[in-house]
Amino acid sequence: MNLRLIQRILRCEDGATAILTALLMTVFLWCGALAVDVASLFLDRRTAQGAVDLAAIAAARDIDNAENLARTVLQDNGIGRIQELRITPGNYRADTATAPEMRFTEGAEPYNAVKVTLRHQAPLYLAGALLGVESYAVGTEAIATATAQGAFSIGSRLARLENGLINAALNGLLGGNIQLTVMDYEALADANIKLFDFMDALATELDIETGTYDTVLQSQAKAGDVLDALANASQQSGHASASAALRTLGAQSNAWDANLPLGALVDLGPYGNLSINTPDPGFSPNLNVMQLVSAAAAIANGDSQVSLNLGAGIPGLAGVQVNLAIGEPPQGSAWFTAGEAGVAVRTAQTRLRLVAQLAPGAVLPGISARIPLYAEVAYAEARLDEVSCGAEPASDATATVSARPGIAELWLGEVSDSAFGDLSSRPQVRDADLVRLPLLRVEGRAHAAATNTQDTEMTFDLADVEDGTVKRTHTRDTFTTLFASLLGDLDLDISAGGLNLGISGQVAPALRSALASLTPALDGLVTGLLSALGVTLGEADVRMHGIRCDGAVLVG
Repeated sequence: MNLRLIQRILRCEDGATAILTALLMTVFLWCGALAVDVASLFLDRRTAQGAVDLAAIAAARDIDNAENLARTVLQDNGIGRIQELRITPGNYRADTATAPEMRFTEGAEPYNAVKVTLRHQAPLYLAGALLGVESYAVGTEAIATATAQGAFSIGSRLARLENGLINAALNGLLGGNIQLTVMDYEALADANIKLFDFMDALATELDIETGTYDTVLQSQAKAGDVLDALANASQQSGHASASAALRTLGAQSNAWDANLPLGALVDLGPYGNLSINTPDPGFSPNLNVMQLVSAAAAIANGDSQVSLNLGAGIPGLAGVQVNLAIGEPPQGSAWFTAGEAGVAVRTAQTRLRLVAQLAPGAVLPGISARIPLYAEVAYAEARLDEVSCGAEPASDATATVSARPGIAELWLGEVSDSAFGDLSSRPQVRDADLVRLPLLRVEGRAHAAATNTQDTEMTFDLADVEDGTVKRTHTRDTFTTLFASLLGDLDLDISAGGLNLGISGQVAPALRSALASLTPALDGLVTGLLSALGVTLGEADVRMHGIRCDGAVLVG
């Protein structure tokens, strides 16, 4: 081939388009294959994300069965070739002050949310064939939370209205000259108000116009502020008689001189960060006005003593003097709380000293006796263990509370004023002077205890919430049992001045008999008085004020 022929061939452009087309078609085919597979992966990821979202919602509805529910949902939505699946329970707090990515804490209790993390192999088609790869790993995740909350209180029974005990108790706690009628107390006992109506009224009373409900609960308040807020909320709720009774109570008492730590009365839990006057908090339990008055009075009294002279209204008794010392509930606890599983409420420690003067002749002719009794109640507590929403939350929701009654101890003996008022230490109980005459002296001491310290589970349904049902750890005869045990443990020391008057041998059985006959009356007196204060010996009273189940929602 000569040089001219070679140059001619090199200058020839015939067929160049076909060559370029072949080269470009290869590139176009690669790009097309890649576009198809990228679109396929994108579609696969969206499908997987939807399935993971549904799986997280299903798991959050029933966290105890979260893994099975999540896997079932993924399977039903056609998600296969799962490489990794993690279902992680934790706690989610809807706090606007916290960055969204920090609101879910893995493994933190109480569980109210579930995080589902999926990694699976999505198939490749055209690009996979060209590259020799059959699939590509795709990862998705979702977080869902379910609102399952309860609102409950402890030690809040309706006050006993007979014999003026509630007037005497509130007089002692708040001071003043309280003379409400039985009709007034019945109006208070029959009135229920919404929790946040009360909180808004309390904010108005304290002149707090902006901020959150926690701002209100952290403010300085008097018992009078609470009474006025209750009166306003009761009036707005259509309870005019209760509102009038509260105004009278505020006017007759020294409530405006009594400091009241609001945090010991109400704990709003996750609702504390809501703004004041929030139109629809989404959860607004009912509060009984009489229970709130009793709790507020007891808390406002914190650590001081109440002295009540109940006179001689009981046959066989010449007089009864009662002293009460009621401490504040333990720090970090309140009478009422709202929140998720794990929140707790506690009553305050309570001491009672009662001196009953037996009428002359109740033991033996010409002989009167003095019976000093001392009782101590350690605080009782209740904890929200579980809120179950069921298949139909509007009808099936239940809440389970574990309650532990305070240990009740009862002595027949003497306790000094200083020891009685010092709630930080256990008092020394001395022998009691039961009978003291020139020629006859009877001393004695006895001790009994009710130590039912095991948790008792109580389950409330929506009907219990609606009816205001109060559930207790055990029966109401604890004090009678204590009295019976006390008398069985009674140790008497009789001194007749060295004279054989023929009566010393009769005193012990006569005194035991007199005490036994008066036990029911003393039992009713003491339990009635403590009931008026929302306190019981050896019992824990729990009321569920509301159950909230909103279903599960995605939060991440």
